[in-house]
Parts: sequence; C-alpha cells; structure tokens
Amino acid sequence: MRLFICEKPSLAGTVASFLGKPKKEDGYYSVAGDCVAWLYGHILGLDEPDDYDPALKNFSYETLPIVPSTFKKHVKGGSSKNAFNVIKKLAKDADEIIHVGDPDREGQYLVDEVLEAINNKNPTKRLLINAYDDVSVKRAFDSMEDNSSSKRRNQYKAALGRDYTDWLIGMNASRKYSLDSGKTLKVGRVKVPTLALVARRNEEIENFKSIKYYVVRAFFRTDDSTPFESLWQPADDVEGLDSEGRVIDILSVRKVLQQVEGQPGVVKKLEKKKGTKAPRLPFSLSTLQQTCKALSPDKVLAVCQSLYEKKLTTYPRSDAQYIPDSQHADAATIIANLKLTGEDEIKLLADGADSSIKGKAFNSKKVDAHHAIIPTMEKVDFLTLSTDEQLIYKMVAKRYLLQFYPLQEFEDTVCEIDCAGETFIAKGKVILKAGWTAAAKDEDEETDSKDKDAAKESKQLPELHESDNLVLSVADYTEKNTAPPKPFTQTSLIGAMCNAHQYVRDASLKTKLKDVKGIGTEATRSKIIKELLDAEMLLETGKKSSKILSVSDTVKELIHNLPDELTYPDSTALMEQDLDAVEHGEMSFDDFMKKEIDYVSQLMTLQSNFTKSAKDQPDRLDCPACHVGKLYYKDGKNGRFWYCGEWKNGCSATFSDDNGKPAIYDCPICHNGYLIRYKSKKVENEYYWGCSTHQCKVFFPDVKGKPFIKKCPECKKGYLMKRTGKNGVFWACNAYPDCKATFPDDNGKPGKKDKK
Repeated sequence: MRLFICEKPSLAGTVASFLGKPKKEDGYYSVAGDCVAWLYGHILGLDEPDDYDPALKNFSYETLPIVPSTFKKHVKGGSSKNAFNVIKKLAKDADEIIHVGDPDREGQYLVDEVLEAINNKNPTKRLLINAYDDVSVKRAFDSMEDNSSSKRRNQYKAALGRDYTDWLIGMNASRKYSLDSGKTLKVGRVKVPTLALVARRNEEIENFKSIKYYVVRAFFRTDDSTPFESLWQPADDVEGLDSEGRVIDILSVRKVLQQVEGQPGVVKKLEKKKGTKAPRLPFSLSTLQQTCKALSPDKVLAVCQSLYEKKLTTYPRSDAQYIPDSQHADAATIIANLKLTGEDEIKLLADGADSSIKGKAFNSKKVDAHHAIIPTMEKVDFLTLSTDEQLIYKMVAKRYLLQFYPLQEFEDTVCEIDCAGETFIAKGKVILKAGWTAAAKDEDEETDSKDKDAAKESKQLPELHESDNLVLSVADYTEKNTAPPKPFTQTSLIGAMCNAHQYVRDASLKTKLKDVKGIGTEATRSKIIKELLDAEMLLETGKKSSKILSVSDTVKELIHNLPDELTYPDSTALMEQDLDAVEHGEMSFDDFMKKEIDYVSQLMTLQSNFTKSAKDQPDRLDCPACHVGKLYYKDGKNGRFWYCGEWKNGCSATFSDDNGKPAIYDCPICHNGYLIRYKSKKVENEYYWGCSTHQCKVFFPDVKGKPFIKKCPECKKGYLMKRTGKNGVFWACNAYPDCKATFPDDNGKPGKKDKK
C-alpha cells in the first residue's frame, strides 16, 4: 500500500481522483489499494522556551540568548492532531510513502517534518504537482523522484533553518526588548522591517520639503524640418546645481538662455541603435499582486488558489516568471482552448497568437521548484467564473498569450547638439515593427515611471547627420518642483518587500542582494500585510481604489527605539541569500545555524533606545503591588490604563489613568491592597472600585472616575455605599446590621440625613 501525504485537503482530493474512484474515510481517502491523507499546512510547531525549562517562563536578561541544544516540536491541536494520528497509523501499514507537499521549500519541509516525527523508515518518493489538471498531474506521476535526494534534503534543511532562525530571533528579541521597554513586544524577523518600510516612507513624506528647479529646452530645426525639442545638459561647474544635477538657480538659467539666443546649433554626435522589446513575462504571484490594482494582495492569492483548485491555472504561490522549455509543446492546445473561453479579448489575442514562436519566457535554466502562473490545458467556460476569477484568469491568459507574438522592433536616436558652447540632447525613437504591442497596447503601457518618462522624451527626429548645421527656433525654460515619494499601498509594499535590496541601510549590499527574493516569500507577503492590518499596526486610509498605508503611533515608537539591525532589511535579506545557498548545497546547515546563532547573540548586546528613554523618565513610579517593577501605560479598548513592567514575572497589577498618571488608591479597609476600577455587570455605564486583594468585600462607588470614600458619620467605622431600593437611590453604611444609618442621594453623593 502506498500512502500519499498531501499538503492540504484540496490537493489530496485531486490526487485521489486521479488514482481512481476514492472512498472518503476519516482523515484520508482509500483508492485502488492506496491511501491519500492530508495535512493542514504546518501541523507541527516549535516548543516554547518554558517547555525546555519551566524557569524560562519568566523573562530575564540573564537567560538570553535562549538557544536550545536540540529544537523540540509538538503536534498542534484540533484538526492538526487528528491528521497526525491518521498519518502515523497509516504509515505503519504502508510499503511506500509519497510526499505530496507543494512544490516549494515550505512544501518540502512541512511533510518531511511529519515523516521525521513519526520516525518513518519506509522508502519515500517526491511528487511535485504544479497544476491540478489531469495532464499536469500525470506528468508529475511520471517524473516522481527519490525524496532522499540531496536536492530535496537541501530544500528541507533550508526551510528548517528558516523556521529555527525565526524562532531564535522572535523569542530572544521579543524578550530582550520587552525587558528594555517594560512593555509586551513581539519582534519578528519579517514583520518589523516591513513596518519600518512604511514608517520611514511616511516620515520621509512628512519631512519632505519641495525644491524648485528649472529645465531649459531648445527647439532646433534643419532647413527643411519642423522644430524638435532638446534639453540642456549643464556642465558640472555650472553654478546653482543641486546634488542630483538639477538647476535650482534661475540666474544660471537666464545666463544660458541669453548665451544661446540667436546662435546656430551643430550636431556634434549622433548615435542610432536598433533594438527589440519583448512582451512582459508571465506572472509570478508578486507581479500579479502588484499589477492587479482592483484587488488586495491577499484577495489575489485567494482567487489564484481558487483557480488552481478548479484546475484552470498553475501553482499560485510561485516566485518564478519563466516556463520550462518542455511545456512549449503544450502551447497549441492551450491557445486553442483559450479561443473557446467566450471572452472577447482573450479570443482576439488567441486568434493572433502563433504557437510556433518561442518567447524568452520559455527557459528551463530559470525554472527551479515551480514556474510562472499560466493557464492549464483545461477548457474553461468564462461565464461560470466569479467576477474576481474572471479578472485574474483574463490577466493570466493575456500575459501567457503575448509570449506567442513577434518582438517589437525599434530604432533609438540620441543627438548631441552644441550651441554657443552649451550642450543639448535630443532623443528620438522610431517603431520599425509594432509586433506584440499592436495586439496589447494596455500591456505596453504597464511600465514603471522611469520608462514612462523615457517614452515621453522619445519622439521621432528628422533625418540628421554629424556636423549638420541647425537653426535655433526658440529656447525657454519650465519651472518644476520636486515631489515627495508616494505613500505605500498594499501592492507597492509587496513590490518593496520583493526588492528589499533597494531599502538596505548598507549601500554596498544593494548589488549583492539584488537577486535575493526579498523579505518574506510569495506565500507569506500578503498574509503578513493582512495580519499587520488586522492587528492595527498597519493602517489603511483612503478610497477603495487608492488606499494608502501608514503605521500606528505604537509602531512609530517601536521602530524608533529598536536597533537598526532589526528594522532594516539588511540582515533578513542576507539570511535569505544564505538560505538559497543551503538549498542549492553551497552552504551547510550547520554553518548557516552557527551564523544565525552568532547574529542573535549579537542582538542581545545591542542597546535600544528604550533604555535611553527610561533614563529620561526618572519619575517613573514604582509598582505598589510588587515593589519591584515600574509602571507603564497602554491604550486599551476601554481607554488608557497602567500596568507593571514585571508582568512577565507574575505581577498582574493594573491601574486606571488619572490625567496622565496612574490612579493609585490604597485600600482603606485592609491597607494591603489598592483599589481597582471595575465596570458593573448589572448597571450599564456604571463603575465601582474594589480591593486588589479580593479579601475585602467592600466596594466603593465611582464618582467622576475616582473612588468615593467616606466614613459613616454615625458609627465612624463603616463606609457609605450607594444602594437602590423601592424608593430609588440612597446611601447606607456597609456595617449593616450593626449600623442602620441611611442617607438620601444628592446628585450622586450622600446628602444630609433626614430629620425625624
């Protein structure tokens, strides 16, 4: 009997259906003598520090860094536990295990860790399914490989290293900086630098000061041409240039205009260069998320997953934009099917596609665990898809079809003109053959801002030759202002996470890290952003089509106080580079872990700004409950409150806020506890105060946010409590029945006793 272990239930259903007519059992399918079980992603988790040593439940500088000699794991509860027990039982009767994790690093890891936990001794093969359609599944079955190969073991080790490192950084950094700040902090390897990207961008925008600069234009012509535009190229020694080479002094502008007025121009240099432009590559998940502005990145992933499970598109969590050479043979079938979708734009593009053309997207050397997101060989009725599925399928199909169109051919011209000793540059571009751009102009417009600026400058020039004399028609200038950087949106933040090298603190790393996959993975980036939004650490404002991101005040404080090593992407990007080296057998797992443990140890020695802030607050109050910790405030759902910095060592003291200070009132009954403000469960919007020891049964009324404490004027022993009787509210001594004194209510306070 073969036991197939699939990453998720939907994949198990696909495998089971491919094998025959499956019968649904408790946690698995039985089909044709085989069993197909499933996981729910990672069903194992790394143990907490106190699982290694109960003493580690308390936070302490002395115990840092916490580095287990051997990492331990536990089976998660609920459905995860049931899945584990099913697999463990079935594996005992299996002759062979088939590993069916998703075709990536994490997919390899999450099944392998289960096999390790059950101490699997059975021979194991790896089944890599990139798409759910029957043709793709059959190909995957035909090309199964040994799961113990060095390639798969290295992939497993890389994911294991990622998991261990996330634990080491998360556990140790969270404890270290919680101790520094006296607050509960969660410091993650990926989430913190992601938040810092947004925080720094917002700060850059807030502090931005626009600079006025000038662009000088000159319009030249030949004897028989219309005027064409050229731009002045100021020499390095021109006065009034800023660090970016922009002219910010109007006097320099007036000087050059006066100098060239009425003077002829001469073509000093002329360069013509022919080139081609290929269509944009098929989509990876991140490029699809960035291109699809109508849906959030998290929604794009969900829709891609839905199309994948419907067998219509390939594996969604792909970081690749290339396709194996072998799949070029499928093109004719896929194109033929796309003509029948019932969608006009797809049909039009499919009708013009030539399946014999092999675009640059087909390159096996650039395909690793998975390939670009493309349509499968399944036929699709477009009208049966949801609106969101139609949108994504159409984008995927069009990008795929463009690979079967000819290249655009063009000729660029750069003309250098001398006029009265000043240099002007004119640029021209002539489209020789439109190629694919004639069929998909909207795709041609999907260029970045630099490409758009270049396109504006590229116009057709007249026939020119070196040494040609030109006539200056007019010279003028335009006034411009520098613009602040644009705030991040969810889609542009995905792009920033992918291109972490652009945001590193150490500029020397930019080139080195350019090919790194960035921070986070294709599968986790949108999830990370959603979790940060749900936690209100990231905030989203604006209209649906143009929502921008900012960070909460709490995050601003966090980023300001944490050391740069945690808030910049340098270290996590370098770690991703090392993980790639482990995956490709270029670095050993032990060397990787030694490097990361050294990094975590170094983190523990870094001083944060939290400790500096504490020195600036000498009036920080001691906790009256434990007499060890200091009091800090936090904004909760019911408003601001104060808590003890020794919360992680067992002190649960909390206090209400009184105009920016903790409201500390000693209990007048036992003199051991302090009074805490509680919300009444019986009366809406009413509060009372009780003793923190819970031994004193007296409860003091709340008057304007403070406890009302007044001794009974009759017995001089008890305290007056607010009561409600058949005649309404009144006040009575809590020493009843020894003291039966009562007082009328006078606007929320006890009035004078009625005279008999």
